[in-house]
Amino acid sequence: MSLSKKSTYPFFETICVLEGKIQHPQAHELRYEKTYRAAFGKTPASSLLHQVVVPEKFKTGRVKLKVAYNENEQSVSFSAYPYRPIQTLQCVEAPGMDYSFKFSDRSKINLLFEQRGDCDDILITKKGVITDTSYANICLTDGEKWFTPERPLLEGTARHTLIRTKQLVEKEIHVNQLNDFRGFKLINAMRSFSEEIEFPINQIIR
Repeated sequence: MSLSKKSTYPFFETICVLEGKIQHPQAHELRYEKTYRAAFGKTPASSLLHQVVVPEKFKTGRVKLKVAYNENEQSVSFSAYPYRPIQTLQCVEAPGMDYSFKFSDRSKINLLFEQRGDCDDILITKKGVITDTSYANICLTDGEKWFTPERPLLEGTARHTLIRTKQLVEKEIHVNQLNDFRGFKLINAMRSFSEEIEFPINQIIR
């Protein structure tokens, strides 16, 4: 794996803290361990959250916890989470895009994001097959079931949980099949599936 030289901490996890409680810690630990083994060729000596204590001022509401890390060190920070509705998506083709781990270097994704036009975000496709937006996994419904791309850019922790609990079904979805669906939601560690609004499928611009 080629590590970014732009950051002291080449990887990170974004974790939701809700009313002082860390959400889905096991899913984040699993992704951290998988990334660490792939990058450094060994199992981490300690857990991702071993030194995390939620400060009193961040024990109310929805808060973003970021744990950035390298082979030997971690950097922990908390911040308020300014929720921003994402209602429109511009499809952007990027066949060579790789974001299989949560890299701190997002420069390639940021360049794609600049192609969003008047839309709120982008929907990245690889040879016409949809993957993710710039910051979230996408879920699509046909009115009966909810589906998510089987080969996302990044296997998000919220996505992992929803598939495990059978609320989401993995499926390869080509951009030409989007009209088979009624609407979409975006999910990530900070965006709950149950709380997100479903937007019409025609708000994805091809």
